[in-house]
Amino acid sequence: MEPTREMRPESLSKANQQLRDGAEERSNKWKIAGVAVAIAAVACLVIFILSPQLFLYIAIGVLVVLVLFVVAAFSGMF
Repeated sequence: MEPTREMRPESLSKANQQLRDGAEERSNKWKIAGVAVAIAAVACLVIFILSPQLFLYIAIGVLVVLVLFVVAAFSGMF
């Protein structure tokens, strides 16, 4: 059952309105993140289909950078 115009309150308190606006903003952030992940996944798929070697070189590069971050973290640079 959906609320009708008569069932809704005429005005919301300022706190309720801020909560509602914050919830909508957080929802929009997750939508943007989902679209970004989808675009990245499609880009990876296209690279993998067109040039598997390039995809492998990119993956190795990312792994090397991650290993360097871990080494830097353990050595106390962060």
